Amino acid sequence: MRERLNAGEALTEADLDFLDRVLADAMSNRHLVDSIPQCKDLFARVVHLYHEITAKALDNESSR
Repeated sequence: MRERLNAGEALTEADLDFLDRVLADAMSNRHLVDSIPQCKDLFARVVHLYHEITAKALDNESSR
């Protein structure tokens, strides 16, 4: 996904579905993040990566 985005491509429907599931899973397990300190770093990395991917995809769409 990152390689395609860096090449200027758009996200596919499958990519969008995957990202939606990842974010939904992360948010539904937020209670674990709050109760298990070791999960906080992983949760933060998932959210950051989601942001990077969506920002790059938006950039690609805007430049078309």
